[in-house]
Amino acid sequence: MLSIVRIQLDNPLHCKALLQLLTDYALDPMGGGEALANSTQENLIAQLKLRSDYTRH
Repeated sequence: MLSIVRIQLDNPLHCKALLQLLTDYALDPMGGGEALANSTQENLIAQLKLRSDYTRH
């Protein structure tokens, strides 16, 4: 069964799942066929938290 939840960037499981999803997409030919840069993987969550349109729930 599919379950959709709002991401909580303070939840390590959510962050891990998001990075895995983005990595899988990036590695697919449709996503460019290349892995995300290490710097992207290391900084993405922190940068998302800084966005003015990110709200914690």
